Amino acid sequence: MFISSSKAIWQRLIFCYVLGLVIPAIAHPGQHEQLARATRAIEHNPEQQALYIQRGMIFSRGGQFDQALADFARAQQLGPAVAVAFELGVLHYRSGEYSHAIDYLDSYIEQFPSAAAAYDYRARARRAADDRVGAVTDLELYFQLHASPQPGHYLSAAAMLQEMGETEAALDTLDQGLDQLGLTPQLQRQAVQLELARRQPDKAITRLETLRTALKESPGWKLEMAELLLAAGRDEAAVELLLALESELGELRPTPARMAMQQQARDLQLQVHAQQAP
Repeated sequence: MFISSSKAIWQRLIFCYVLGLVIPAIAHPGQHEQLARATRAIEHNPEQQALYIQRGMIFSRGGQFDQALADFARAQQLGPAVAVAFELGVLHYRSGEYSHAIDYLDSYIEQFPSAAAAYDYRARARRAADDRVGAVTDLELYFQLHASPQPGHYLSAAAMLQEMGETEAALDTLDQGLDQLGLTPQLQRQAVQLELARRQPDKAITRLETLRTALKESPGWKLEMAELLLAAGRDEAAVELLLALESELGELRPTPARMAMQQQARDLQLQVHAQQAP
């Protein structure tokens, strides 16, 4: 049921956006059905700003940007323009108009500085516009405001910091994510790669060891650990693990991936023997 009072709709918009939430579009599967329901709602309540925002969101998600812009323009006529600024920022980001996206999101953030989702999308637009410093700053604010960020946001921030040559800061960001989200394999594995990049194989080994249980000592984990042991100069432990890996793979049904892993294990053993030869 749609809220009938314009004031109530406006309050709902503010509440949802300040919390960094997206106003639920008419939640039914399929864009066509969603648009049909949204259009019928507008026909019954043609002066309700929120309904045009909702339909514009559906158009925007579907890549129908002209139709979305028309609905957002109408919504700006029916209520406070700032209520539309977030979705206009998202639309311009999706359409590749990053400077316009940033301008709209700036306006929205100025009015609602606690809206986590606005920092998320402004970070995306800034990164696309090659403003890594601004994008990382926005993601840091997003992390502070969002109760449960997605791991991908931490990976994105760490990647940009690494691109800027800030490896230590990238590791700090990943560790912040690990503290916030708990042991998360994709974050820890990226941290392993950063430890290797700064020539700290022993620290990389310590990090990968934390994933032993989470990854159930899978063949992939064993191969990755063996490579780290070799990088740390612990050849004997690496060979022992590679032999165990070969034996384990030999008992499993052969697949292209497993056969490739077996070959990698053999190649690494040959590498060790070649280095040890007089």
